[in-house]
Amino acid sequence: MECVALLKNIVSNGETHTSLALLNDYIDHIDNCLLTGFSNLSGDQLDRLKSLIRIFNNTPLEEKLADSMDSLINNIFSQKLFLSIAVIRNILLTLKYNLLVSSCKENPTGNSGEIAFDGELLKQDDSSSVQDTISNWLTELAITGFNNIVEEKLVGIVKAIPVLVRNKELTGQTALITGFVDDLFRNCISDAAAIPLTRWSDLWMKAFVNTRMDAITVKTRKISGTLFLVGLDLKTNVNLAQVKFYGILECGSQNNFVRIHRTNFKVDLIQDEEIWYLFQNSKNILSHYCRNKSILCKDIVLTENNDLLLDEDDIKTGKSFDLLKKLKEHFTESSSITGERKRNMTGCHPVFIEKPFFLEKIRIKKQDNQLFIALPDFTVPVAMNKIDSSSLVNEKSLKSAQSVFGLLRYDAETWQFQPMVYTTGKEPDKCIFNFSASAEEIEKITAKSTLAILRERASRLLRG
Repeated sequence: MECVALLKNIVSNGETHTSLALLNDYIDHIDNCLLTGFSNLSGDQLDRLKSLIRIFNNTPLEEKLADSMDSLINNIFSQKLFLSIAVIRNILLTLKYNLLVSSCKENPTGNSGEIAFDGELLKQDDSSSVQDTISNWLTELAITGFNNIVEEKLVGIVKAIPVLVRNKELTGQTALITGFVDDLFRNCISDAAAIPLTRWSDLWMKAFVNTRMDAITVKTRKISGTLFLVGLDLKTNVNLAQVKFYGILECGSQNNFVRIHRTNFKVDLIQDEEIWYLFQNSKNILSHYCRNKSILCKDIVLTENNDLLLDEDDIKTGKSFDLLKKLKEHFTESSSITGERKRNMTGCHPVFIEKPFFLEKIRIKKQDNQLFIALPDFTVPVAMNKIDSSSLVNEKSLKSAQSVFGLLRYDAETWQFQPMVYTTGKEPDKCIFNFSASAEEIEKITAKSTLAILRERASRLLRG
């Protein structure tokens, strides 16, 4: 199937499935319980939770969830109870993810598939003291409810963050908790309608499941081939900056759409182009991305979620390549390239859907402050929240776009397209990157940069 026809099918039909509406209803109910607080639930809310848990009858979860429901009815609030709630919500989101991923295929099955659930996730264990602290705090949040949070409730977890930062094995959990706590501090409000309920529920759930990550085995394998970097995404918040590279890893007859992550902690003062100063240790891969240089990979670890664990020391320079030709080769028609996450409940969420497309002969339209990519017979909203303020792919520059490469995502219950590379009618053979100056920006560090000043001040404090 030609990729534009596939894209039209996804955008036109993906939201109409009745199973999707049912899953959304279940998830919303759990979120509303987290908003109210489990110590404040009404009889109707408890009855709906019972009906929700019944859908897991005749599954490995049945007995464990029945015990948790009995605890809830008897007002016995424990870590085990709320870990069960987090797992239920995660499973529902994974079913939703699988349903949406199915709609992205040429012959969608219309079902959410099976989930490989590891029962070890709900077993009692001797977790680390810092993870146990996190579990206690998340339990308190669920009992109290997002609508009743006060700053005093956040002090305890703030004290645990320095311990998290020192543990390199918990970098992902540290980033999540740090961002979650900052969001809670900034939004301690009593107006339930103004609370970002879905985001907070996602963060609460993911943090709780992460406390049991020791029980989850992520399968890996070593792979060799040639890597072509074709896209880059930058995400930042007050405390964290993450660069995610997207590439095609060609291994003989098999092609993989892979992701490579680089993450650094930051402070609020570091903004815009100075973000790149944090990635001085990633100049090699940034240089290969900006200059269209391929990378020769030998025995590099690839996870089952198609995350390539490529260190700077592993990078071996290959030949230059024509990015536009490579994009047309792999993304203008349906190809055998693979890039889905594992279909289980530990790593899947609808926001992780990243379906690559290269679209030609497009027009950009604007309506009510929203950009749309116009194609024959249909339009696709541009993911405006994915366009960084320092990106060269922005609202103004996109107006001249004639072709575009990017990712189809699912966010806020709608399909949206995140542009990463585009060409114009004036220079149809020249690809314009969203962050093409990134490597060069790192080379321009001066003593007057915010990061250099902060480092010097920290050094003075350490020297006394």
